[in-house]
Amino acid sequence: METAFNVPESALVPIKAQAESIFGLASNGLAGVERMSALNLNSASSVVDAFQAHAKAWVKATDLDGARAVATSAARTAFEGTVAYWKAVFEIAFDLQSEFNRVFDARSAEFNAGLSGSMLDFARSAPAGSETALAVFKHLLDLSDAAAANLHSAVKKVTEAAEANVSSVANAALSSLSKVPRLGSAQRAA
Repeated sequence: METAFNVPESALVPIKAQAESIFGLASNGLAGVERMSALNLNSASSVVDAFQAHAKAWVKATDLDGARAVATSAARTAFEGTVAYWKAVFEIAFDLQSEFNRVFDARSAEFNAGLSGSMLDFARSAPAGSETALAVFKHLLDLSDAAAANLHSAVKKVTEAAEANVSSVANAALSSLSKVPRLGSAQRAA
């Protein structure tokens, strides 16, 4: 005769929540891969289009100044495309990092609440004289919470600073290109 083993529902709740978090992170990771794939395809298409336009203009160049204008415009287009590409890559990475942080924070809060509840249950049923050990454990728990909060705050500040730096460098690079001439529509026409 087989004995049935019933797992209490309260024991399954954290497992279900963990599974949901893992599946959510996996889904967000796949969304990031999709965004990167779309970015790469769009970038490749833009490069081909720009190459075609500059090749046509190069063939039509009649003198050295025309060829130099085409080369300058091609370099400018390539540089703008590169800056835009990496800016988009960093944006995708920052979005994924933000989502991971959100899930991590939620799971940490749930874990801490569960641990605090378990500690209170244990304290109620603990033998007399164990107050000191419980106080030490609670103090260590508070210290670990404070350390985790400080670490999270530091990571958030570094992420925000990196995002601001990437954005400002990209904007500065693009604004410095304003002095470089673009290929005119008359030169691009086939």
